[in-house]
Amino acid sequence: MENIEKIVTLYESYQYELEKTGDNFAVFSLGAGIYPGVDILISENISSEEYNTIRKEYSEAGYATNKVIFHSLENLEISLFTQFFKPKYSRERLLSHYKEYTNGVMKPYQTKEDTPEYKYIEVSYNYEENFIWAVKRNLQKAVQR
Repeated sequence: MENIEKIVTLYESYQYELEKTGDNFAVFSLGAGIYPGVDILISENISSEEYNTIRKEYSEAGYATNKVIFHSLENLEISLFTQFFKPKYSRERLLSHYKEYTNGVMKPYQTKEDTPEYKYIEVSYNYEENFIWAVKRNLQKAVQR
């Protein structure tokens, strides 16, 4: 399989282990978790027969199988990130927690007639890229005075 070294490095960064590789496929297992599962990464030109043989082998061994068609390293990285972190659900969960928090903060101020709204107050700030360097420089100037 093309780019196999880069693919293996990418999968390993998400805690997967390479189980098996061939000319048109690579199988990666995720050791963490309750249920054993494998990603069967295939090239676009693998035969259905070859893929089905690999899938059957792992299914019969008790693995959940996930078919991943390799298009590019960039697409693979996006797919792994989305699969691993589930950003849509994380965002929804964080927004829900934020709403619960703001409701709790505002509850003591609610009356039957008025329901105040919690608003985040934007504050301007300066970000200095070389902050430590700037602090040292300013301290040196102060000492020299």
